[in-house]
Amino acid sequence: MNNPIKNILVLSFCFLALISCKKDDSALHDHELFSRLQSGSGSWKVEQVETWNANEADPKTTFYYPENDFYHFYVTSNYLFGDIADFSYGSFYSNDVFQWKTHIEAETDRVSFVTLFVGEGTSWTVEVNKRNKQVWNCLNPNNTFTRITLKKCDCEFPTPGGENAG
Repeated sequence: MNNPIKNILVLSFCFLALISCKKDDSALHDHELFSRLQSGSGSWKVEQVETWNANEADPKTTFYYPENDFYHFYVTSNYLFGDIADFSYGSFYSNDVFQWKTHIEAETDRVSFVTLFVGEGTSWTVEVNKRNKQVWNCLNPNNTFTRITLKKCDCEFPTPGGENAG
């Protein structure tokens, strides 16, 4: 004879197993922030930059509002030891000029622009992590504290030098 309670329990278990399929298997959600950064256009305009001396008790804050500075986040695939591997990258553009690109590691509360050299690169602490707004903080080696506010954008990439329109 069928036991309705047993059937309901088995169906509930199967339902839970099915909805957990295709979910991120990382318990720490390490790539949550990078997914957010590279979604859509992958571009984030620098709305505001604040700096102050972290050694001073009552520091004077300097504000800067760049007109055309933005970050672009993307994934690129490369061959590595005969296999294809995906790498997370970030590029920075300022006043219609490409400035730099580097490997990026982005977790829920930290963004690091990684270089090839140990002890180099820049790490930012994430203060605000929203779909269309980011606020990051960084303490530089000279004890200057920097806070940047980023806003999601469809920023226009600069035209490579030497390219002519026809």
